[in-house]
Amino acid sequence: MTLLAAWSLCGCQTSPPPPQTHVEYNTQHNLLQKAMGRLENSPSARDEETLKLLKQLETELADAQERHAAAQREIARLNREVQKLRLAAGFAVDRIEIQFYTHATDKGIELGVTPYDRHDDVVKTAGDFNIALYQPGMLRTLGTKIAMWQFSAKEVEKLWTGELYQGYAMKLAWPDGKVPDVGKTVLRVEFTTAEGKTFGDTKELDVREATP
Repeated sequence: MTLLAAWSLCGCQTSPPPPQTHVEYNTQHNLLQKAMGRLENSPSARDEETLKLLKQLETELADAQERHAAAQREIARLNREVQKLRLAAGFAVDRIEIQFYTHATDKGIELGVTPYDRHDDVVKTAGDFNIALYQPGMLRTLGTKIAMWQFSAKEVEKLWTGELYQGYAMKLAWPDGKVPDVGKTVLRVEFTTAEGKTFGDTKELDVREATP
């Protein structure tokens, strides 16, 4: 019997649990506790049977919660093992580099980024990108953010190139479709691997050169 069916049997007047597939465990526990509280002192045989079912559901829910927690711990352990294996083999990302040809155009920024391992060999690996363009501040600070772009590992998986150079080749369109009215800027690229490690690089760009 499902939680919704048991809830109907108990005759509760409040709303039943929401039908979403992913309901928080603590929310389900709270609903079960409320239902059982209504039935604890009920003399009805039907209510006693419903209470028994609700207690069974609570036990099953607790078991499911523990299995979920165990699965999450196993996933974390496997991720650590993958990272160790990559490090042992020298294949882990050690740094990223914005390619020399990266430049601004009237449509946006043509960007090339390559991940390297500690031996300076190219690493073809998945990762998320957080990219921002800044107007430089004082004392070599990044300053004011002008534009920002974000790409998931899935979005850039087809942007890997191995023709003239190896790495990700991305075209970043200007957010408003117009070249920002600034001069020199700083492009900041951050790359986060599947293991959760983030690597960054910066490059100065003169946006004035992009004006047609």
